[in-house]
Amino acid sequence: MPALSDYLHSPAWWITAGVLGLLLNILGAFAVRGIDRWGGQFITRWSARTAAKKRRTAQLIAGVRADPTRLIWVGFQAQSLKTSSLYFFAFGAVLLLGSSYAVSAMLTLDEVTRWILTIAGGLALWVGMLLGSRGADLEIVIRAVEPEWPEPASAEITKGSGR
Repeated sequence: MPALSDYLHSPAWWITAGVLGLLLNILGAFAVRGIDRWGGQFITRWSARTAAKKRRTAQLIAGVRADPTRLIWVGFQAQSLKTSSLYFFAFGAVLLLGSSYAVSAMLTLDEVTRWILTIAGGLALWVGMLLGSRGADLEIVIRAVEPEWPEPASAEITKGSGR
């Protein structure tokens, strides 16, 4: 088998490298336009989605201020979302633990089952993150309407308890 240095010294290598470099340069010039267009659309959609979320939050805050009994519903909804989020996190962690090599060897799981457990565990973690984020959004509404709302126990950990 010829060494790499033999290939580098042959004219065929240099001609092939030059032609491929030229083709990539030409394709890159056309690809830049598409990438720029896609990036602009992505930023536009992201901005529109963020603005719509701010509008919905402002409408919910206005609705809760107009009818304070809705604050109870928002509080229950936030707590329910955060609790469901914890369940999904725990379920996803168990699924991912089951897909680990050591556990799957102990349970004699085949490769397909391991992949299914990995994908299901990842999806469960994603759903847990989504539900937790929605619960946090509702807490923003609660704190905008009722600033004296008690902090969750986890806030003491992040702010520092001084112990």
